[in-house]
Amino acid sequence: AMRLTYIDVYMVHGARGSSEDDLRALAETWQVLEELYERKQIRVLAVSNFDQWWLSKLFESARIKPHVVQNHYSLYHHGHQMLLSKHEETIDAFCARHGILIEAYSPLSAWPWALRGRDDVHVEAIAADVQRSPTQVVLRWLLQRGLAVLVRSSVGDHIVENAQLFDFALSTEDMAMLDALHWMVASPLYEPEGDGADNVFGIVGT
Repeated sequence: AMRLTYIDVYMVHGARGSSEDDLRALAETWQVLEELYERKQIRVLAVSNFDQWWLSKLFESARIKPHVVQNHYSLYHHGHQMLLSKHEETIDAFCARHGILIEAYSPLSAWPWALRGRDDVHVEAIAADVQRSPTQVVLRWLLQRGLAVLVRSSVGDHIVENAQLFDFALSTEDMAMLDALHWMVASPLYEPEGDGADNVFGIVGT
């Protein structure tokens, strides 16, 4: 036994599959979590690695929507689980419409690309201008987009660096550039519209 009176956050980590049995299992699991939430044994209900389709399926049976969606989110990868078709609603817009907080995990990871966001020349230029590290610029960008940030380190200096984000801000121009960096990896299947990312680089999918 955990000997706890409540759990701060309980998270369903990834959907198992899309069959009727899988959807039924998800609905039954969520029903149990809702009951624990209503008994105040869980404070926050969350899911991880869910896209808009999975969230919509969960909503069909849920009485209480997730409070948090934890997805991989970085400069080049804005939280989606699959490539989006043109004009499809982004996870940012979907969660904003339903009052769900997005928590970004692995925001400094290069996955699934080769370059880490903090090594991007645009990030380095902004970091030099605001006299902060590239890591701090990336994390501050996420905060100003309204996301919670999940970052970890075992190095003391990095832990301190990751926490020093609240005594500076990025300009509107800097945010627009960082928002649009995922246009650099856009494809005909994913044109990042609808999440506030203007195509400041003038890139057109082919």
